[in-house]
Amino acid sequence: MPSHHVKINAAIMKIWDIDGVRFIVDKRVRDFNVINAVTLLKHIVSLGGCSAEEPALTKLAEKCLDLLMDSVSVWEPWSIATALHSLAHLHVGSVFPGLIHELVRVSVTKAVDSNPQDRAMVMWSIATLGMQKPDVMERLCAASIDQLDNFKPQELAMMMWSLAKLGIQTHEVMGSLCTASIDQLDDFKPQALAMMMWSLATLGMQKPDVMERLCAASMRQLDHFKPQDLAMTMLSLAKLGIRKREVMESLCAASIDQLDDFKPQELTMMMWSLAVLDIRKQIRQPSIRERLGTVVLAQIDSFTARGIGMVIWSFDKLGISPEVVDRLRTASMAQLNDLTPQEFGPWCYTKDALFKMVAGYLLPANLLEEDNLVVSADGSPVRAVSVEPSPLENQDMVRLTTSSAFLEVTQGHGVMVPRGAKIQKVQAGTLQIGDTVIISGNEEQKLTNVDPFTKYAQVYRITFAPDKPVESFHLISDVAILSRGNFSRQTQRGPRRVQHNRSRALDVETIPSTDDGF
Repeated sequence: MPSHHVKINAAIMKIWDIDGVRFIVDKRVRDFNVINAVTLLKHIVSLGGCSAEEPALTKLAEKCLDLLMDSVSVWEPWSIATALHSLAHLHVGSVFPGLIHELVRVSVTKAVDSNPQDRAMVMWSIATLGMQKPDVMERLCAASIDQLDNFKPQELAMMMWSLAKLGIQTHEVMGSLCTASIDQLDDFKPQALAMMMWSLATLGMQKPDVMERLCAASMRQLDHFKPQDLAMTMLSLAKLGIRKREVMESLCAASIDQLDDFKPQELTMMMWSLAVLDIRKQIRQPSIRERLGTVVLAQIDSFTARGIGMVIWSFDKLGISPEVVDRLRTASMAQLNDLTPQEFGPWCYTKDALFKMVAGYLLPANLLEEDNLVVSADGSPVRAVSVEPSPLENQDMVRLTTSSAFLEVTQGHGVMVPRGAKIQKVQAGTLQIGDTVIISGNEEQKLTNVDPFTKYAQVYRITFAPDKPVESFHLISDVAILSRGNFSRQTQRGPRRVQHNRSRALDVETIPSTDDGF
């Protein structure tokens, strides 16, 4: 590397705040080579990041794209992986899509020459940025599958997390990753152990032998688990319905010791897991129950309505502090002003459907049980007579967008549209850009975007009695596209009741994603 580029790199490493970044970009960005540009991107991350609208970051991204377009050959696999990794950490996928897509494209052409760390970083970046690139992920996996013995624990965990995050269920690849990981489990850090469990649980992969080894390795390192590691491990066991009571009680005890450091999402994950697996031994003492309530109430303003509903449900199941539950219900209902109702029929609710319970709180569809009382659209109570989760599998979904409303549903879900003087429902998957739909307030708007896609998830078929429209609430947009389910009145052979037990799986995506630190 020429001496002036070496000097630029040395200057970059002396920068200790964003003002220094702005200075060197203004003065020297024209002279940057690839190493300088990537080094500065990585250094910005190490400084704690910056706003996506930061002008210096925009200039740096433009320089990276120029360098990429000028000569792909000077971009080594490590520089591509590091640039993508940095941009993913900075959460700028929607700000610099051209640069990111070009980096991903080039990463595939150099996959054979890249090392395990580079491939793992590229896969992690694609997943973190939420890019649906199954062909790219497949080629990166294909380039890695025969070399997994050379992968370090962190790299194996990153690959598994990436596939699970994008819902790419490849049993052969995940099986090979598990096999490569088993002999290295004692070298896995707590975070990597938790994320490996989360990956298997998210993809619904029942691997008893692997989970047994993961639990044993986790118990050996339990003193080093942080709140997120503890919460994700408990969630994974609960999601898979694995009733390892001693393991859960140990995780619970370790969590109580760190309870003041738990964030709202981690508290939600912990409480839900304990309730699903009915772990009560560690929380029988009045002092512990009181502390759980105190910690939740201290952070109540930071909980989402969905999170509050899940904690209420968990506290009810575990018999914890009725006084706290009452306060949580009040807080949950106070958030209704921030939500927009959608009308759904009795079938096909997504995980984002929040029901207003007669008891006075919001509950997501995947926690609703038979005989629960829900407030209907006209304010009267209706009873859930059946709750039927679909298998965890690829679902044909569609995102519908107008100038002010948004809806994400299965393609067979009914959406309300005007037909002359009447309003009727049509399947969401049949709609096209320019079609008119009914939004909140019974107003009409034209669709500006129709985006069909496939998502690895569950949907929930729910029947209410009496059969009335039920309000569900979405946290995604301020305005709703009105919809109803695909209820069929065809004759059935007999009433179908779905029995639920406390090990019923939770779709991990019901809980907002945490900063997993990879």
